[in-house]
Amino acid sequence: MFYQIARSSVRADELAEFAEAIVQLHPIAEGGRKVPLKIGSFIYTLHFRVSKDSALNAVEPIGGSPEIKPGHSGLIQVVFLDRVLDPALEVGCQFYLHECSVLIGKGELTRRWQGEVERKPNNLNPTLDEVRAWACDEEAWLMDQDEDVILCRPQYISILKELVLDQVCVENKRKEILKMLKLHGIS
Repeated sequence: MFYQIARSSVRADELAEFAEAIVQLHPIAEGGRKVPLKIGSFIYTLHFRVSKDSALNAVEPIGGSPEIKPGHSGLIQVVFLDRVLDPALEVGCQFYLHECSVLIGKGELTRRWQGEVERKPNNLNPTLDEVRAWACDEEAWLMDQDEDVILCRPQYISILKELVLDQVCVENKRKEILKMLKLHGIS
């Protein structure tokens, strides 16, 4: 089976390391994320850390619960992005879940395996067709945060203006686009 990933230090001729874990996100009041963790959203990197003194191990979520809200738990499947892993990251180990250096939760590894990877394109530069598809699908995400940063670049302004007027653009995306254009002072 091939798993699509955005980036990894694994060479094309090597097998990648994968894991599955149950994670519990901290509530917002305890410094947790302000928005849900959306698995399968655009390119996203998290870090597992076995102890407060151990190294961070970068992972890219590839599956599991589609959305985990702050204060809730869910299943995530990840590919390890580092070639050298903390040897303590074995099935049954508990770990801290970080977003960069910020602690956002904890988890327990439930499964590990190796598999082949297929690199997926880095979609920080969506095509105009991908932007149209995003605008027409209420559930579509380009990434889980800062979509406005990507879409308010000069090459996307004309398509955003066009989509606001297009009847195929779903209402929640129309509101998002209007908010983006206003936030960035574009009329």
